[in-house]
Amino acid sequence: MTKLLQNEPYAGGKASVMVTVNDIYSMGGRPLALVNVLASGDEAQRSKIIDGIKKGCEKLNVPMVGGHLHPDAAPDSPSLSVAILGHAKKLLRSHLAGPGDDLIFAADLSGQVGCSSVTSWDANSGKTTEELLFRLETLPLIAEREWACACKDVSNAGLLGTLSIMMENSGQGALIHLDAIPCPAPLKLSQWLVSFQSFGFVLSARPEFSTRIIDLFNKRGIDAAVVGKVLDGHTVTVASGPESLKLFDFEKEKITGITCPAKSRCPNQNEN
Repeated sequence: MTKLLQNEPYAGGKASVMVTVNDIYSMGGRPLALVNVLASGDEAQRSKIIDGIKKGCEKLNVPMVGGHLHPDAAPDSPSLSVAILGHAKKLLRSHLAGPGDDLIFAADLSGQVGCSSVTSWDANSGKTTEELLFRLETLPLIAEREWACACKDVSNAGLLGTLSIMMENSGQGALIHLDAIPCPAPLKLSQWLVSFQSFGFVLSARPEFSTRIIDLFNKRGIDAAVVGKVLDGHTVTVASGPESLKLFDFEKEKITGITCPAKSRCPNQNEN
C-alpha cells in the first residue's frame, strides 16, 4: 500500500475505500460507515489521498465519519488505515469451506487495467454508484439465502492466493482448474491470477447451490464459474489440461498460519 500511496496517491485513497467495502460485502453484510488514520508529511500527496478517499466514498455510497492525521510522517513513507462498520442478516465466513464444495469465482470482466503501481483490474471506473451497488448486493443475497458456505474478496493476494488462504483457514485442500477461470480479454491468465481486483470474489458452496449462485451473479452483470473443488486434505493443486502443480502444502508451509476448522457444518451442508 505504501508504494501505491507514494506513486499514485489518488488511486491509493480510492482503493482504501474499495477494499474495505468489499470486505463487508464478502461477509454477506452491507457497509454503514468508515473511519481512517492517514500519515503523510507531503501536503500535495496528502491532498490527493484525501480526494481519492472522498471519491471512493461517493462512488460506493458509504460515509467517512471520522479520522486522524499524522502530518509529520516522512513523504516517502505514507500510510493509510481504514476501518469500517457494517451489518449483516446472515454472515458468510471465510473458514467454513468443506470437502466436496464447489469453488466459485465471480468477477466483473467489464473493466480496464488499473493503476500501474500494482497489477490490477479496475471494474469500478465508468460505472454509476447504482450499478456498482447492484453488483455488490449479490453477496448479501447469497448469504441470506444460505447458498454459500464461505466467501472471500480477491485483493492483494490475487485469485490463487485468496483461494489458498480460504483453504488454509478452513483446514482443507483444493484442486483448482485454471482452464475454467473467467479472464478479461486484455490480460493474460498469468497476469489475471495475481491481479488486485476491484470486484472479485471466491465462494465455497455445495454443488446443488452452484447454479443458483452463478445465475444470480450473471443476472447482475458478473461473470462466474465453478473453478475448482474443496478436498479433504492439506494440499492446494492447480491443473491445466493433463498437467498439475502443487501450489501449497499446509502441512509443510503457511500463508497466514491461521487454521480454524469448523466445529459445526455449514448451514447448507446439512444432510436434509
